[in-house]
Amino acid sequence: MKAGIQTATERLNDRLRALLELRREAVQDHAPSWDALQRRFAPWPVDARLAQPGQSPFDRLASLDPIELDVLVLGYAMHTRPAVSRIVGALTERGPELDEYALVEVLGEQVLACVGPGSRLLREGWLEPLPGAASPLQRRFRLAWELLDSWSGQRPQAMGQDAVQWQEGEAVHTPSVAVDGPGWGLVDLQEHLAGAAVAFSRITDAAHAPRLLRMACLAGTVAVVDLRALSDELPVARSLHALGKTLGVPTLTWTRASLNGAVPRHPVRVPEYPERLLAWKEAAHRRGRELTEQDAEALASGLRVSAGFVDRVMRTAAPQEGLLDVARRLRDDRVPHARRVLLRRSFEDVVLHPETRDALARLIHFLQHRARLTHEQGLGRSYRLERGPLVLFSGRSGTGKTLSAEVVAGELGRPLHVVDLSQLVSKYIGETEKHIDEVLSSAERAGSVLFFDEGDALFSQRTDVESSNDRNANLEVGYLLQRIEEHHGLVILATNLRSSIDEAFLRRFHARIEFPLPGPRERGEIWRLMLPPGVPCSEDLDLQGLAERHRLSGGDIRNAALKAIFLAAQEQAPLGAGHLERAVGLELLELGRLSRRREAPGQDRGTLLQGLSQGLERELEEQLRRVFLKEVQVLHGAPTKEALAGKKPAVSLALYQMARTRQGGMRAGFVLSAWSTRAEEETLLLGTLQDALDGLELPELQGHRVRVRVLDSFDFDLLHRFWSSHGHPVRAALVLEAELEPVRG
Repeated sequence: MKAGIQTATERLNDRLRALLELRREAVQDHAPSWDALQRRFAPWPVDARLAQPGQSPFDRLASLDPIELDVLVLGYAMHTRPAVSRIVGALTERGPELDEYALVEVLGEQVLACVGPGSRLLREGWLEPLPGAASPLQRRFRLAWELLDSWSGQRPQAMGQDAVQWQEGEAVHTPSVAVDGPGWGLVDLQEHLAGAAVAFSRITDAAHAPRLLRMACLAGTVAVVDLRALSDELPVARSLHALGKTLGVPTLTWTRASLNGAVPRHPVRVPEYPERLLAWKEAAHRRGRELTEQDAEALASGLRVSAGFVDRVMRTAAPQEGLLDVARRLRDDRVPHARRVLLRRSFEDVVLHPETRDALARLIHFLQHRARLTHEQGLGRSYRLERGPLVLFSGRSGTGKTLSAEVVAGELGRPLHVVDLSQLVSKYIGETEKHIDEVLSSAERAGSVLFFDEGDALFSQRTDVESSNDRNANLEVGYLLQRIEEHHGLVILATNLRSSIDEAFLRRFHARIEFPLPGPRERGEIWRLMLPPGVPCSEDLDLQGLAERHRLSGGDIRNAALKAIFLAAQEQAPLGAGHLERAVGLELLELGRLSRRREAPGQDRGTLLQGLSQGLERELEEQLRRVFLKEVQVLHGAPTKEALAGKKPAVSLALYQMARTRQGGMRAGFVLSAWSTRAEEETLLLGTLQDALDGLELPELQGHRVRVRVLDSFDFDLLHRFWSSHGHPVRAALVLEAELEPVRG
């Protein structure tokens, strides 16, 4: 050590005493005042704590030259000793300012080299120049506040908005390393540095990072700097390692992206499932805590954590507290560009098509047991099951995709984060990829389920390159394909337009779950679910009849039910059929769909034809559901490309004629066609439709008897004119004829 606190303090006391004597002798006119200063001057005593060998914060600055240390000691004395400030102010006749003039006056002209541009004190941040232009010898300085705090015996708990956490322990000389990737959390870092003194902070302001290193230098600890919240983390990380080398501070930086060899990278390996399972069992045994085989499997498969983290969970958990809850509390569950969803719903709160419900149950079973089965049956040799899965939820808006994601996360006991695409997508090149990596890495650490709502806006089809924007968009999609395959955790992508998902990306989904519009039975259950027992209802309320009359999604039913409840409350009456019909009409109006006025006639040819179309559609959907696993969409009118997008195979029911009968009834003709990208599927559909229509009997409709028959022969020119007018070539089709005759009393 070139200089210590004892020597530096003695030098300052001797210098101040000599300067006072010289000034008193030189200025005889003011001798009384200088005599008073000299009488009041008492040598600055050395603080016993600061002078303790090997433990003083001054000792951390052993590499400084004596004159550099003298500058810092003078600044500290002026800050803490009013007498020293008064003496310096009197000597300079300019007030107690720590400026170049005061430094020269007290320490001599050689001090200017220590405070000039590029000097070590300024470069390492121990001395900070105050802003503003200054004349020669008038540049003002202040000591770094972390230096003042440390020499005063304080350990700051915050730097602005950035908290500082201190871990007590022994001083260690671990090499400086860089840690990146999702496998790390604060607990893992503490385990890596077990027994070591550590200063840790999650940095949101780049200016705070070197401050943490100076604090660690003065405290004799390792500096752990989490830079993942910074947009320019890599340049900051490289400069920190250079500063840490200069200060002699072991520095561990934590970044999203790798430093590419600029700094040694610490090898991080997340334990495999058998190791995690054994860690949970052994930790429970050591703590005398009962842990069933099923619970141990759930913890090992749901949490990719180290043995040290497992042991900390066991130490922290109260006897009756769930281990999974404790683990979630200890882990950092924040995910940038996403919002945490409070899990309140279960399977009992969601009405779904049976096939959709079964698909969700299979997904949950896969996630709960894949780690165990992979280990027991050696599935890893043939399948890549350690990552993912990626799941697609497709269906119209309001069919339960978001609710189902909540149910899946709740069944798995994992947090759910909905990604905000408006924050994720950036117009700046490379920013979108950076945000995606932030989201996925944070979700892995938190063990979260990620839900991309309307994700087709991000995971869209790649286009032909006609401009730099197209090229960048394709690069983003390509990066997604690569990055998401490396993700350890469930990612759910919801879309209303399945056809817009890139085909190469579509093949990578582990499961593709469809959410069809609810049928009459499901709609009835949703209506009942949306009217809690506390809502006063009239006795004649026919919810199933309402469900059969109005083809609505679950989201539409929820909105209409809420409207009806408040309509009834406004009238201070029990909820009745009139309130529900009016609420449905208002909901359709707000959706931009036709809805009848309450005073309009209840029956006309419009309602008659609508009832006939809905009856045919209901019967066809029921028959198709009995035969096929996949939902076959029934479309009204000649299908356009937009209507067919993402819904193939499909069946179209198009009206081609309508006429009155002599008995006052109505005759309607329909063209029924099958649509698919595969010709064999179209013939399969047509044959199934033929079977479904044979002997079809529809119930009476508004006092009219309904008869439906398939025409054995029909005019080919009719089909030619029909399809050509809709921009399609002639297709194989069935032609239906329906007659509605009034029932005579």
